[in-house]
Amino acid sequence: MAAAAPVTTSEPARFEREARPSRARRLLSLSLLANHFPELHGLRVLAILGVLQFHVTTNFNDVRVHEDLDWKRLSMSLFFGMDLFFVMSGFLIGTMILHALDAEKKQRPLRFYARRSFRIFPLYYVVLTFLALVLPLNPTQRANLWREYAYLTNTVWPLERWTVVMNYGWSLCVEEQFYLVAPLLIAALARLRGHAARLTLLTLVWASAGAARLWIVHHARAPWTDDALFQAVYVRTYTRFDTVIAGVILAYLNFHFASKFKELFRARRWRRAFGLTALGSLFLLIYPGSLGDDAYFYVRALSFGSITSVMYVAYVLLLLNGDGWGKRFFSAKPFLYAATLGYGIYLVHMPLFDYVVLPIARRMVGPWGMSMTLTWPISLALLWLFAAALAYVLHLAVEKPALWLRDRFAP
Repeated sequence: MAAAAPVTTSEPARFEREARPSRARRLLSLSLLANHFPELHGLRVLAILGVLQFHVTTNFNDVRVHEDLDWKRLSMSLFFGMDLFFVMSGFLIGTMILHALDAEKKQRPLRFYARRSFRIFPLYYVVLTFLALVLPLNPTQRANLWREYAYLTNTVWPLERWTVVMNYGWSLCVEEQFYLVAPLLIAALARLRGHAARLTLLTLVWASAGAARLWIVHHARAPWTDDALFQAVYVRTYTRFDTVIAGVILAYLNFHFASKFKELFRARRWRRAFGLTALGSLFLLIYPGSLGDDAYFYVRALSFGSITSVMYVAYVLLLLNGDGWGKRFFSAKPFLYAATLGYGIYLVHMPLFDYVVLPIARRMVGPWGMSMTLTWPISLALLWLFAAALAYVLHLAVEKPALWLRDRFAP
């Protein structure tokens, strides 16, 4: 009897099998964000760091871990990381609006909402429910819990840590409430013909939020404080939607005029003009008192959306359509991984600071006698590491299954 011929594997099939990731690797890998605009992932990470550093300082101040006013002033002047999130969110929904208006592509808005819901809702409700179950809630927090589940956190007055479970969830409410009225914006833009008419409408809508903030500040019956300004205009959707609209304008400009901006930015004078616009806006944000004490709260009111919109639109247009070191830096691949965990980091960073980082910081400034020069950056680094680690676990346990369902039911 002849011996059986040995079973051989073709070279392409063997290569495909070896290249295919193992089951464990597939389970432990991140479901990365879409990489259509790589440079924006770097900006998202910068925004996350901006929010974290701000909350480290404000929370230190709330529990009186330190009285270092120089650290407080420096950190709290960089309050505008959240506005960058709003602009990025507006850029996302603006892209959806433009596809909905495109007769050839005909992207359905309902598909956008369905896919967005699978990404946003599951992790938010898991974190909120866990905190509501394990934290000792006071009667006010329990009474307001339904508002947090309904994405109405920013309607609570006053919005404080003792009135809700996740007081930082107000920003998510601004975005979700804007999504509800986005179909009206789509309908209005659909009735207009021509770029000039559509951009005029978007600009008027954008300016209305800044006008509302100025009106509130001007007609106040009592002297303003920074905290009162926060409660009155910073967290309310009707005074904060301009940064989201700025993202829509940014999407419109980049969608229709990207080639013209690329040509424009070949000239150094235009790169400098947009760069100086962003830097000038940054100066006003950091030094709102530079125009005089009488104008301070008016500048602050404009800082919560108007000035940040000008700064971010100018810089992001330059970043997307230019070719400088910023574009290369923010497009680095590690930013994509960090940005993928960004939503989870935001949801868990405050509880982690309260129950993990803060006790360590108390020891650093107490028994260990460390200065704030060391305590503050170490606390920020620890918060980032712990929040990223927990966000990764939640990504595997909650986000990836939800995204799998999204791709199955809303492809």
